Amino acid sequence: MILAIDTSTDACSVACGSASECQEMFELAPRGHAQRLLPMVQQVLGQAATGLKALDALAFTAGPGSFTGLRVAAGVVQGLAFASGKPVIPVSTLASLALAYVRESALDAINVLSLLDARMNEIYMGAYRIEEGRVTALTEDQLLPPGQVVPRVPSAEGGWHVVGSGLVYREHFSREWLQQHVVREAPAVYPTAAAALQLAWQSGLETAMAAEQALPVYLRDEVAWKKATPVAGIGGL
Repeated sequence: MILAIDTSTDACSVACGSASECQEMFELAPRGHAQRLLPMVQQVLGQAATGLKALDALAFTAGPGSFTGLRVAAGVVQGLAFASGKPVIPVSTLASLALAYVRESALDAINVLSLLDARMNEIYMGAYRIEEGRVTALTEDQLLPPGQVVPRVPSAEGGWHVVGSGLVYREHFSREWLQQHVVREAPAVYPTAAAALQLAWQSGLETAMAAEQALPVYLRDEVAWKKATPVAGIGGL
């Protein structure tokens, strides 16, 4: 079993399970991640009738995303990993966003353009093809000014489902591109721990790493990362 967490946006979620099923909790908790995350972990582990020692690995959305949220996730995952001796599987927040959309909409064999508002008039962008629940990255995750997003989107048969908070900058996208290449816009979609769990199983346990190697991915060079501090008081989970 894998325990996955996501605090990369205003949402906070935890999931635990196998490649085929999971227990999960999801809340919108702006600025409340640090307070809510550990109680949610305890509750989900209880629902899954398991404990840290019985897990195969832990997973988390490593970024890009909210700087504070990414630090919270990395700190908690490192603490849980050190306490349990389990390895960690980081996954892309943008890939999790794309897969969360597919899980929510029950669509398949589609192209998803994940856009997150990076503040400072910039967008985190990732393009994906999802078929039968498997996610294939068509671009690297990128940090771009809004006006550079459309030129970086690869051509894809069937058009694009554009999802996430980065749609707040849609006026910077050409009207022609929106009309000709966008199937649907879904701004109110969030990455989830359940999607991160599915991505972690797809990556495989062989991709897991030691806790100290599980660091956030910011994409913004001017942000200096300081190693996440393991959270105290979680050894008994």
